[in-house]
Amino acid sequence: MKTCEQCGNPVPSEAYLCPYCGGHDLEVPSGALVVKRLDLGHDGLTVAEARVRLSDAINVASYKGDDVLIVVHGYGSSGSGGRIRSMVRSEATQALKSGGLSGWIAGEELGRGGSRARQMVRRLPALADIEVWQRENPGISVLVVR
Repeated sequence: MKTCEQCGNPVPSEAYLCPYCGGHDLEVPSGALVVKRLDLGHDGLTVAEARVRLSDAINVASYKGDDVLIVVHGYGSSGSGGRIRSMVRSEATQALKSGGLSGWIAGEELGRGGSRARQMVRRLPALADIEVWQRENPGISVLVVR
């Protein structure tokens, strides 16, 4: 048994969601990746607000030992990518250079088996089991914290 971080109730060890409150911040069973989702694209955030949330999420994921952060930033109404999307990718590149991330991949590179995706899966095979890994999605970026 483990304890839900949100409501404090006991939860079976194999559970991903709390049966009492629906909390999803539970650790997944050993051998699997701890994956968190951050939605920056649907809250009407400014780029500056989204940057702060992203930075906080990366820091928390690193502190808690989370493995992967799926950032939903949207694709932008123009069809060529939005400002938040551009900021997320720029910040991910900076975090990679400074050691805050061990890798990241743009959503449109997923599902194709491109060289970057294959390289990341070779290093961390459980990435291939993440639902979003199986198909292209230009509205997300996958940040690898581990």
